[in-house]
Amino acid sequence: MKQPFHIRFSSFMSLNRVSLVSVLGCLVLLLAAVTKFEVDRIESKFYQRLAQKTSIAGAEAVAFKMDGRDLIVYGKVPNKTVMDELRRHVAMIEGIRLVVFDVNIAPERTAYLRILNEAANQIRLEGELSHPREVANILAAISKTVPAVQVIDNLVVNSNVSDSTWHEVLEPALEQAADIQNFTLEFELGRMVVNGLLEDKSAYAVMVNNLEKLAADNEVAFVNLVGG
Repeated sequence: MKQPFHIRFSSFMSLNRVSLVSVLGCLVLLLAAVTKFEVDRIESKFYQRLAQKTSIAGAEAVAFKMDGRDLIVYGKVPNKTVMDELRRHVAMIEGIRLVVFDVNIAPERTAYLRILNEAANQIRLEGELSHPREVANILAAISKTVPAVQVIDNLVVNSNVSDSTWHEVLEPALEQAADIQNFTLEFELGRMVVNGLLEDKSAYAVMVNNLEKLAADNEVAFVNLVGG
């Protein structure tokens, strides 16, 4: 005699419970694997896009880590110029909820500038600067203060050096050094050195007084090596 449907269905479920559980388990594992693959693919594409957008000279020691939709930026850069550029590039990335910056400024070397007036109507520039913009500013200052000279530009741009600190003192210091014979002006982190010869004692006193005040106003150490 044929059994009712509900009895036959119950018997079928009892006999196939283990098989159904196994199938469901496999489906869950497969879904998890597919989801992880897709997440990894999306994350990989995001990091590729991130690397392209933040490919900045001087930021080679910077790394990134995603925490959900939050981006953690960590490592070190040599100067504020690179830091500002890095922040600007990161701000352009879409899909980020929060950016956490854990980046230190740690230059490999200190920027410096040396201006040498070794021959009449000729100035030679030596130094290492962090950005081409700084070179342009130096050339503009020389053109303005001592326009009738030939400039030999031996400046080197290196994004891994520190920011320069002499922007406010460069032009007025050049104006004071213009009367010094065979002058040399040197700038490095927090220090200005002036060398050369100025025989006019009155002009010498005015020059020293003006440079001392300039250095004090800008919190720069002043070293006077000018002979009288």
